[in-house]
Amino acid sequence: MHKVSVKSLAEFVHQRGDLYPPLDGRTRAEEGIETQRRVQRRRGADYECERFVSASFCDHGIELTVAGRADGFDPGAVLVEEIKTTRADPRQADHYLGSSHWAQVTLYAALLAREIPESDWQLQLTYCNPDDDSEHPLLCRISASGLATYLAETVGVYTRWQQQQVQYRQQRDDWLRARAFPFDEYRDHQRALAHRVFRGFRDREQLLLEAPTGSGKTLGVLFPALKSMADGHVSRLFFLTSRSTGAMAARTTLEVLNTAQNKLRSVEIIAKDKACPVPGTACRSDQCAYARGYYDRRGDAVNALLDHAVMDVETLSQVAEAHMVCPFELSLDAALWADVIVGDYNYIFDPVVRLQRFADDAAMGLLIDESHQLAERGRSMLSLELHRRWVQRALAETPPDRLARRLRGLDRAMLELRKIQALTSEQEIQTPEAILRAIARVMESLADDNLELERFPETQELIYTLSRWQRSETWRDSDNFAFFAAAESKQTGAVKSRSRNVSLKLACLDPGPYLADVLNGYGPHVRFSGTLTPLPVYQRLHGLAQAPFERVASLFRPEQLGLYIIRNLSVLYRDRAQSLDDLADLLVAAAGTQRGNYLAALPSFEYLEQLAQKLRNRHPGLDLQVQERAMSLSMRQEFVESFTCDSARFGLVVLGGVFAESVDFHQAGLKGVFCVGVGLPPAEPVREAIAARFAEDDAVDGVTVAYQQPAMQKILQMAGRLLRGPADRGVICLIDARFQRAEYQRFFPQHWQPQTLMAADLPIELEKFWQGDHALPRLAAP
Repeated sequence: MHKVSVKSLAEFVHQRGDLYPPLDGRTRAEEGIETQRRVQRRRGADYECERFVSASFCDHGIELTVAGRADGFDPGAVLVEEIKTTRADPRQADHYLGSSHWAQVTLYAALLAREIPESDWQLQLTYCNPDDDSEHPLLCRISASGLATYLAETVGVYTRWQQQQVQYRQQRDDWLRARAFPFDEYRDHQRALAHRVFRGFRDREQLLLEAPTGSGKTLGVLFPALKSMADGHVSRLFFLTSRSTGAMAARTTLEVLNTAQNKLRSVEIIAKDKACPVPGTACRSDQCAYARGYYDRRGDAVNALLDHAVMDVETLSQVAEAHMVCPFELSLDAALWADVIVGDYNYIFDPVVRLQRFADDAAMGLLIDESHQLAERGRSMLSLELHRRWVQRALAETPPDRLARRLRGLDRAMLELRKIQALTSEQEIQTPEAILRAIARVMESLADDNLELERFPETQELIYTLSRWQRSETWRDSDNFAFFAAAESKQTGAVKSRSRNVSLKLACLDPGPYLADVLNGYGPHVRFSGTLTPLPVYQRLHGLAQAPFERVASLFRPEQLGLYIIRNLSVLYRDRAQSLDDLADLLVAAAGTQRGNYLAALPSFEYLEQLAQKLRNRHPGLDLQVQERAMSLSMRQEFVESFTCDSARFGLVVLGGVFAESVDFHQAGLKGVFCVGVGLPPAEPVREAIAARFAEDDAVDGVTVAYQQPAMQKILQMAGRLLRGPADRGVICLIDARFQRAEYQRFFPQHWQPQTLMAADLPIELEKFWQGDHALPRLAAP
């Protein structure tokens, strides 16, 4: 049985015209609801508000139920009304949006006409301005037979399409059930991984799964999830990635699974600005040919794209160009009929960017890659900043008068905050009600004045930021969020001095409740990563402390990894200058025990640059490659490609930087990774507030959440660059006595078996390791 709302049916069959029409005056959803209620209250006593209508059909072998609520029905006048809220000229609104609006009211009337024996019906489409409640009614008359014909034709178009999709899904499911694992055999533990994922989807679990690097986790997760889809446990999958490399892994795996048979539809959603064929052009149909007439060409474009099955970025671009439609919107429309959607976390989790067409789909399963990043990404999505200098930049563009007045009001509110709070360094503050009111007035002005801001780029960027602040009212609460403010300093040469600038921050302290609320709206999911130890900590950070979690055993044998902790070389900030010579000599001596490529990761660029200079001075023959502060994509690629299987290169990178995660040096055959220092984030008010938020938590303590987990996550990701394949062998050296402590070793993967050494003994132990004399160590006492 298929179900569809009247609104969705009207848009699917009858929507025509432009994408992003040039209509002035935005309205919010809540404004529309309030305006509609006011209009309904003004109608007569016999007027029925929110009249529910429903009917079932069997057409083209498809059983379909159509249902919805008509805004109003006047039985005396035999009139059905649809109310739409707009600040635009009603005639313009009807011109650009009327195709789907008239389809809605006509379908409501057609469904009512099946219940009520009237021969002649009136249809009224009312556009109402939310500011002055002015109404602009549009009327037409239609016979009952005309309504019946309209309904039958509409249902026919929809069921014919659904029939094609049912046939496709039947063929897809038959193929998936018969599809064997794409390789001759599973990797070690990969079969157990696949079985566990399938069981999780079958039982509709919210599963957290640690699958170590090299276990083939992308294939080990996707393959059983697709099998579960064939068995009807989910209708489609959304593969969520945190970085572009994750999307690349998903694409590659889907290619392996799909081969050349095109039995599986997959679509990759990329950011709108990256997909845009005319960058810099405003998203308005009067300025963009790809938006003008989009809905007139959408059907043919979607059909053409679905014929390709694998809807990657290149295919999307080609089909969109052939049909002159926006490639980003085309990817979203095609995704409704895809089996696997690949896209960034924000399309599900970001409260502003999330795709509403996929919101709260209990039939959709989620595969969340690199989920060790989920809590921090969630915290970032929910947090906001506002700087007074941004407001001043917007004012410097001389925006329209009324908006400028409202922006000056916001500017004054920020200055007043500085005065009231006597701000110096960043500090937690109470809810800044005056600033929030000023933001609301700016947004009201924007809506009232129907402004076009393309000529004011700084103002436009500020308005986007303020819109997120306004919408944060829907997700922030006093338990999990806090406000912070600071007076900003200005730099004059080498001297810092106070300025009149002030910054405001809304910080998410605990994203867990929000993440859990989002995840609860979907079907089963698997959050997976190679670094999720200790698993209960991540479950709590994701807001799912009671959900199941499991760990897949590592495929690496103990003799493949030498893990050493150096306890007597201090790399604390206060000791770095004194220990720099010893550190440089230790790294070179360690690398000299086995020819090959090595990486050393340091907690800051300043430290990295000091070590690089020391290495050049003391060891001029070392083939040194150093990460720079700003590197383009091509420079990063050159950095990675400079490490080859024949080279003996030593790389210096920053912990948590672009080369520390989701970068594969596998072809280079890394011999060792050195992590210099724990890399604890500095103490500052937001982190202290996070620590305080978790101070009384039963599942995890505040210091762990605020400081140790972020630091150790970077260490583990850096260490993960080493062993990438089942035959790899190498060493990890952790240079900091703090790595001996239990609170840090609780984050170690289970297959790590550390040996604690004096710095002078490291080269000797490495010689033993490379000669194969690698006895399992016992952890020395701190």
